[in-house]
Amino acid sequence: MISRRGVIAGGTVAGAASLLPLPLLAQGTARLLLVDGSLAAADRMQVPAGGVHLEPELVAQWRRVLRQRFLDGERGIALVRWDKALLLSGLAREDRLAVRQRRLGRSLFAVEIG
Repeated sequence: MISRRGVIAGGTVAGAASLLPLPLLAQGTARLLLVDGSLAAADRMQVPAGGVHLEPELVAQWRRVLRQRFLDGERGIALVRWDKALLLSGLAREDRLAVRQRRLGRSLFAVEIG
């Protein structure tokens, strides 16, 4: 169970990711980790290697690259601010992909896609 105190103690995106009770992280089946490019620099540097940084033009990036990866059956988690969480959820639902959102902090969300 995620608690507000636990997320604050984690202090970073990496700390928040380690607290996620999401099946994709727990089972290690998430192939794709998406990270909000507008997060604080200290948080972005803490993200595990291999994470894909989301571009400012998220819709264009979704249509150009990300959409097809998820439609091909890939699963992933996005660590994003609230505004991009809403946008990613809407884009994924538009393509009838399974989506689950969890709030990790004041404006930090984990969006599970696939």
